[in-house]
Amino acid sequence: MSIKSNFEAINNKVLNACERFGRKRDDVKIIAVTKTRSTAEINEAISLGITDIGENRVQELMGKIDFIDSKAKIHLIGQLQTNKVKYVLGKVDAIHSLDRISLAQQIEKLSERENLPPQRVLIEVNIGAETTKCGILPNNLTEYLDILANFRYINPIGLMTVAPSLATEDELNVYFAQMQELLQKGKNVFGENFNQLSMGMSRDYEIAIKHGATMIRLGTALFGERNYNI
Repeated sequence: MSIKSNFEAINNKVLNACERFGRKRDDVKIIAVTKTRSTAEINEAISLGITDIGENRVQELMGKIDFIDSKAKIHLIGQLQTNKVKYVLGKVDAIHSLDRISLAQQIEKLSERENLPPQRVLIEVNIGAETTKCGILPNNLTEYLDILANFRYINPIGLMTVAPSLATEDELNVYFAQMQELLQKGKNVFGENFNQLSMGMSRDYEIAIKHGATMIRLGTALFGERNYNI
C-alpha cells in the first residue's frame, strides 16, 4: 500500500478511536517515525498532512535535516547520548527520551551557554520495568520530577513510554492507564502545561488513545515494513 493510503487508514482509525473513547481528534498528534526512511518518503508524508516527524538516531537526523520540509516539527524520540546533545539543541521541537540527570545537566549547560530557549522534553518512563530498556522507573518518577524542577533551561511537557513488545492487550491497558496516572504527578510539579503523553506505536496506538495519548509514534503503519539492514 502507498503512504497516502496508509495515512488515510490511520486517520480513520484514530478518528474512530477518539469517538469510541470520548477524545477530541485534534488532541491526538501523529508523529511519523522516520528511522531508515528516505527524505523523499518523509517529504511525501509531510505533503499529505503529517506535521511532526520523529527520528531515533542523531546521526541519521543530521544527515536528513537540511532536506526535510521545514514546515514539519522534528522530535528526537530515540535515546540521546550526552555527547550528542550539542547536535540537536535548537533543531528539534522536543526530546522524548530524557531519562537521567546527567542528560538533563548537559541540556541545561549547553542551552545556557548558547542562550537558547528552554528545551521542551518528555521524561521517558520504563513502564514495564524492563532491564533491556532505558527510562525512569515509575516508583522513581516523583523524585526525578522534583529534581528537574530546579533546571531553568529544561521545559518538561509530559511523559513518554514504549510498552513491552510482548504485552497482551490486557497488559497494554494496564500499562497505558498507569502512564495516565503518572502524568498527574508531573502536573503536580509543573502545572497543567505538563500534559503530553507520547505513547502508542503501530501495533497499539488505539489502546494508547483510549488512555490519553496525545502523541502516537507511527512508522510501519505509515511507511510499511522497515528495512533493518539500513
